[in-house]
Amino acid sequence: MNPYATDAFLRRLYADAPKGRDIMECEASDFETLAQTKRIRFADSLGLDRIRALGAAGSPVLSCEERREGYRLETYDFTFLPDLTAPIHRLVPDICNGQTILYLIGHGPGAKGVISPDPVSGDMPLPLRFAELGYTVLVPELIGFGQTISEDNLTESNRGCTANALHLLMHGMTLAGLRVVECERLLDWALPVGPQGRLISYGMSGGGMLNTALFALEPRIDAAVIASYPNTFGTSILAMHHCLCNYFPGILDVGDMAQLIALGAPKPILISSGTEDPIFPLEGTKRCWEDLSAVYKKLGASDACELELFPGKHEISTDRVFGFLEKQLTEV
Repeated sequence: MNPYATDAFLRRLYADAPKGRDIMECEASDFETLAQTKRIRFADSLGLDRIRALGAAGSPVLSCEERREGYRLETYDFTFLPDLTAPIHRLVPDICNGQTILYLIGHGPGAKGVISPDPVSGDMPLPLRFAELGYTVLVPELIGFGQTISEDNLTESNRGCTANALHLLMHGMTLAGLRVVECERLLDWALPVGPQGRLISYGMSGGGMLNTALFALEPRIDAAVIASYPNTFGTSILAMHHCLCNYFPGILDVGDMAQLIALGAPKPILISSGTEDPIFPLEGTKRCWEDLSAVYKKLGASDACELELFPGKHEISTDRVFGFLEKQLTEV
């Protein structure tokens, strides 16, 4: 064993970090005041004010429109910050149930991979299934994914999140924060007078990380599904290799994952995770759930906090999602 290795030092740093103990220990009557203070600190960790100050959004320009059975697919070019344009997709059902879903993609081929059936299997990605059920679905191409990958002279694996995250960190910003602002400005355009029905956010993996921030910080979001992400930083993000977009300065002074998600309480939430997920292990998911459900119980909202543990790895499960969405229809 190397006596000079930093492992013990890093473990002690994590063990001693506040990680939101005050959120767990406060009285229900004090929760909202404390949560609002922590939302400000969370936003500071993400660098949101610095990012917002870079400039205003332009008006999205329709680049493509496609009629499909039961819904219409619209694609826009959206310049949400000067010199920063991303495609966004909106699925508009022929018969709308009045609710909107913000679908947050994770690492992979980008938004194009979830707006059309799989060309080989014919499987229908979730946004298409949501649209067929009457939901208006917003699918932004998140910066660092898909068509927004950098063209700088980097290795292919570093052109997405890594290139963007490293540059942003040098400016006191984060890639997660940039994606939060992207979604804020998308909602400003798509829902200019606020949601007419309920606005529900869905995010899996990297999209789950973004969904954690939005659920905590975005008041227009009424409910959320966070899939294949909720855990503890100690058993997932800090325990093995993860993408650089998952790291933001000083976040452990605000809270661990459960305490960050809890900043959105008592809004309804469904946590979904595979029992064999190798990068967000079951042990950490259970600990996250215990802490999160304790906050909801304290607030008298235990029924609003749901957990799905399914047999599977780092993947999507739909066993509980549609039931959760149907429940939100009754809350309009």
